[in-house]
Amino acid sequence: EYGLQNIILEIDVAHWTNFRYNDFLQLFQTRLDAIRTFSPDAKILINLRDAPSAYFEENAVGKLKQIIKAAASTEPKLFGLAFEDPTGELLPWKLGIISAEMKQCMEENGWSDGQLLIHIHKRFGLSDAGIIEALAMGATGLWCAVCEEGGGIGHSCSLTTLLNLARLGNKNVTEKYNLSAMHEAAVRITQITTGSMPYPRTEVYGSQAMDVVFPDGGMGSAGMDLSDLLGCKKNIRVSPFTNEDMMAQKLNDVFGEHEWEKFVLNFMIILIHLDLERGFSFEYQGPAGLLDLYLRAGGTDNTEVMNKVLVEKSMTQGNNAQLLRDLRRKFDLCRDSAIAVVSTPLNDLASKTAADTKKLDNQNAKMSLAASLAVSKFKRSLFKKVQKTSDTLSYEEFYQGFMGPYHAHANINPLESKVVMDTLHFLDSNGSGYIEWGELSSRALWVLENVDPQERYRWTLKDILDSLFNNASQNGASNHAVFLRKNARLIEEICNRIADDAQIGKLLKTQDQNVLKTFVTSLLLVGTVNFEHETAQTLARQMLMNIASIVFSEDDADSAFELVADIVTECRGGHSSGIKFNRRVTKKFMKASFAELSLE
Repeated sequence: EYGLQNIILEIDVAHWTNFRYNDFLQLFQTRLDAIRTFSPDAKILINLRDAPSAYFEENAVGKLKQIIKAAASTEPKLFGLAFEDPTGELLPWKLGIISAEMKQCMEENGWSDGQLLIHIHKRFGLSDAGIIEALAMGATGLWCAVCEEGGGIGHSCSLTTLLNLARLGNKNVTEKYNLSAMHEAAVRITQITTGSMPYPRTEVYGSQAMDVVFPDGGMGSAGMDLSDLLGCKKNIRVSPFTNEDMMAQKLNDVFGEHEWEKFVLNFMIILIHLDLERGFSFEYQGPAGLLDLYLRAGGTDNTEVMNKVLVEKSMTQGNNAQLLRDLRRKFDLCRDSAIAVVSTPLNDLASKTAADTKKLDNQNAKMSLAASLAVSKFKRSLFKKVQKTSDTLSYEEFYQGFMGPYHAHANINPLESKVVMDTLHFLDSNGSGYIEWGELSSRALWVLENVDPQERYRWTLKDILDSLFNNASQNGASNHAVFLRKNARLIEEICNRIADDAQIGKLLKTQDQNVLKTFVTSLLLVGTVNFEHETAQTLARQMLMNIASIVFSEDDADSAFELVADIVTECRGGHSSGIKFNRRVTKKFMKASFAELSLE
């Protein structure tokens, strides 16, 4: 009726009172005949659900062996036996003994080709080890699902067992099974049965199972590469252990292949440590958290592409997508009001231009053609400008539309407020002087990434705006990023002067432009006395102490610093950056690099 072909017949042994072998044999045969009536070719598996309990009870072990004898004597032969540990309590060595003796009993009764399968529930963290021990001692396989979902807290699954066998050198596993397809199935079946993706820290097929935490693998990575075996992509985990190469790979994985400045990558790593020291526990794994870290470290390249990638990925994520749509509507309302103001004089200009063109037509046909083309080109450029900024708001427009309720100033222009400007500068990640939709939405997504998922589903647009504009803990760090954007040309000029200076060249330990740029950037940040933000100063000082000994030797440090400082002072004079370079402070922290080195 139901199309069932193969049957598992379950028997409890340990608590079967008044057990008589002949009566059991008769009942057993009756059940087998009934099965074969509707499925003549059925593979029949006898599951002895409490075999471990029976094995360790003196009055039950005899019944267990008699049942095995009865199963072995049937014709045609059964597919095999199975047993399980439903408690997850047995140690692996006990399961190994049970497997060995059950298999031996099967062989003694002429059933050497019968299968012996095992099934173990999870409970005390020993189930996978128990499976491997049982297989080593006589069990021929296991019955289970491809994933761990099951009664209680689940059971040892086929995917994990097969991977363990492959790790131990069983080549048949990789030849016979499509492990990549099984990995996909484990994820999908978990999703179907639970309504959610596997818990991130689930071994083998959780989202964090392929995380690379330490440089070069770390912590005994000489074994099999799980990601290669399963055909999955490795995931760089951003943490205090992340190095420069890992950070660059993470950025490429999330935002596409780009060139990343090494000094920014190193600043990102140091910022992670500083965040922890200041008691902040931020999310760096998601696209928004990673972009935030990049911006706070002074990253300026590729920000438009990064914002676009971030928004596209987030528009498919449930409540995030709805909140972004709400934010977009508010942004569009402010933008449309701004465009309407621009459009009125633009239309007036277009009408006046048309009238002037008609007048010119009456005066001189040749002049009319030239004027017409010129006016047409001018009109197109104006409309193009409006179109280009249609996804942007000026600082004043953004303040009026978003920040007014949070930072009202009765007596001064709000754009003269340090708190307001810090926030605006930080949101303006590409330094364009406007707040773009991509910049605002990426910041909103950063807020959402750092909210507890259970709370996030209850959030409204107001919650996002409250978090963005009531909490300025992050905006102070904008000084660092804004400083680097404003002084990019100055930094480049100083680096070029250092590279071209023959006297300094004799003292340099490296000619790597990325290293020199990191050194110069750190030098400027540390020595800028009007650069007030403590976190960014700490960041720069730490970087300077890390890198100075890579650029110069300790013996040459004093003379090299004076030469570099002279170049910084000269170059600074040609820029309107307002930098006041403090030699004494900078030299102090550069020399600390060698002190740290000697302590090690």
